[in-house]
Amino acid sequence: MFWIMIIIAVVLGGIGVIFFVKDLQYKKIVLIGLASGALVITLFSSVKTIDSGWVGVVYNFGAITGQFGEGLQVIAPWQDMQLANIQIQNGSFESLDSDSKENQKIFLTNVSVNFQVAPENVQTLYRNVGPNYYEVIIVPRVKNILKDEVVKYEALDVQPEREKLGKDVASKLRKELDQYSITLVDVLIDDITFSADFDKAIEEAQIATQNTLREEQRIMQRRHEAEQAREVARGKADALSIEAQGQALANEALAKSLTPMLIQFQALQKLADNIKIAIMPSGEGIIVDPTTLLEDLEKDKP
Repeated sequence: MFWIMIIIAVVLGGIGVIFFVKDLQYKKIVLIGLASGALVITLFSSVKTIDSGWVGVVYNFGAITGQFGEGLQVIAPWQDMQLANIQIQNGSFESLDSDSKENQKIFLTNVSVNFQVAPENVQTLYRNVGPNYYEVIIVPRVKNILKDEVVKYEALDVQPEREKLGKDVASKLRKELDQYSITLVDVLIDDITFSADFDKAIEEAQIATQNTLREEQRIMQRRHEAEQAREVARGKADALSIEAQGQALANEALAKSLTPMLIQFQALQKLADNIKIAIMPSGEGIIVDPTTLLEDLEKDKP
């Protein structure tokens, strides 16, 4: 300790003065000077300045006896002080590995843990755990809780659920750290990666899925085209059926309207003008009188 070194230096200096200085008056002056210098140095070494955001943990011969807050503080010459950070601190993990539900290796990269030590309980934390509380308490708990949470997910679900995973880890870690007067602010997971083999398998699965989707689209397109063709054929068939029905009705109406006498009349109308002799069917229902027809023919002779 610094004050012990000062005492040793003063004692050695005093012994040297006693043995090597003959003048008694000069000895007194030198001894008083050494004692005064030692006192001044000791007083200055006992005055400590503690910046904002820090706490001074006081040690008395190795034992923690108290703590001081920010500002100008004075400790006894035989005491030591160690500064402790009470600001929000960040602990980062470059890469943490864990296993998924199906035993696939998952790598969580750039995991950040933000925490703060309760100012009033710093000396208790230092007494029970020590200044290296981060390595002793926080690091192993972060690793264990992450493993416990990641194993609940399948590998491909970890990345989409990254934010929820961080919150679940923080919830459990917060309960663990509260008993040590350490307040957890949050846990942030920057990225999720997989092994090279699993990445390759994912890529192949994605390619296969894309090919399947493209084939399904082609099948759906062909089905759509076939359905359109069926609709067109069905429309044409319906049109032909309607046309046939209409023609049948027309033929039926025409057949009903054609009497034998009407047929003979239409036949005579279609005879050419220069025909003088006509052979007509015999029997009943003829509408042309043969006698009259012959008389008309005789009149037309030159």
